[in-house]
Amino acid sequence: MNNLHRSKPLLLAFFFTLLATIACRELDDPLLPKPTPPPPPPPVIVSCFSLQNDTFMDPKVPVQFLNCSQGATTYLWHFGDSATSDSFEPAHQYADTGHYTVRLEAFLGDYKEEYSRVIRVDYPRFKKIRIVQMGVLDPWGVPYDLDGSGLDINARFTRDGNNSPTFIFPIAQNVTLPYEFILTQDMSIDAYFWQWELDCYGSGTRDTVGLGTMYYRDLIDSPVETRSWDSNLVEIIMEGAR
Repeated sequence: MNNLHRSKPLLLAFFFTLLATIACRELDDPLLPKPTPPPPPPPVIVSCFSLQNDTFMDPKVPVQFLNCSQGATTYLWHFGDSATSDSFEPAHQYADTGHYTVRLEAFLGDYKEEYSRVIRVDYPRFKKIRIVQMGVLDPWGVPYDLDGSGLDINARFTRDGNNSPTFIFPIAQNVTLPYEFILTQDMSIDAYFWQWELDCYGSGTRDTVGLGTMYYRDLIDSPVETRSWDSNLVEIIMEGAR
């Protein structure tokens, strides 16, 4: 009994050693299937674009797209009018004004990410006029504002290049400069040029103190166009086609 009791630890040690040896041989056996490693994580791809001129998208010139994607090697643009491009930063000319859903697909091998946004291609619009300073004397040196109540101003805008030019006559009385007024009529810039006229009233007479012409291409570079002449300073404040 004592010999058998003493041999039990030796038997257990031999048994576990045998199991470990068999397990190691099974792992090393080339005929046994290997465990499948986990798939690699997908690459990080970002699809992104912006517009060169995000204030106005002028229908008369191509829209320039700027690519800010990351991690991609090839691209496919969908401009929303059935046209496509695989250029990195294409410029696209739209045939008509309107809203377009532009979609950019960015690829890295078999992986793809996409980004889309709606743009509006349309003419910019007059929003408001800000008269910063203006001549206060008539041609004979008499102040328009004799009673100190403020200037009486008439502003007229004329659109050329259309069958029926648009005239707007916002009349402001007792104006203290700077003075700003909103144009209430749709003033899309779809003409070759515009003319404006600023008139001051005093003692029952009207004198033109400002007259200018703004060409179409001069009006779409900035939301605020400044015009100055003599002692007058006017800001034409535009709104974009959003």
